[in-house]
Amino acid sequence: MTTSTRQRTTARSRAEDEFLATQKKNKKVLEEKERERDEKSQHVAKLKAQRLAKEAVEREEADRQAGETRQGRQVCDGCKAYQGRQEKTRRQPASISSLLRPHGPLNAASVRRY
Repeated sequence: MTTSTRQRTTARSRAEDEFLATQKKNKKVLEEKERERDEKSQHVAKLKAQRLAKEAVEREEADRQAGETRQGRQVCDGCKAYQGRQEKTRRQPASISSLLRPHGPLNAASVRRY
């Protein structure tokens, strides 16, 4: 009986050692996966910040260019009043219809707000 008890305890302690070694490996693997996941999320956050910064710069550039084109655009003959408002001489048209007449019929597409 002592031999079988000794064998049992030896087998049990060996199994416990193997189990603990497996648990230790699993813990290391989980820590490694968590570290990689954190690195990946930090990388994605950095890329997102760069993308948002780039979009903001592009948006500002587009706004600046749109402002320049608005200031320097050519005005048709019917819209000279608009050009006159930009200059010091302020000329008022007789009516709004006189401004719209050169552009064609009065509809939603032809009316632009300045």
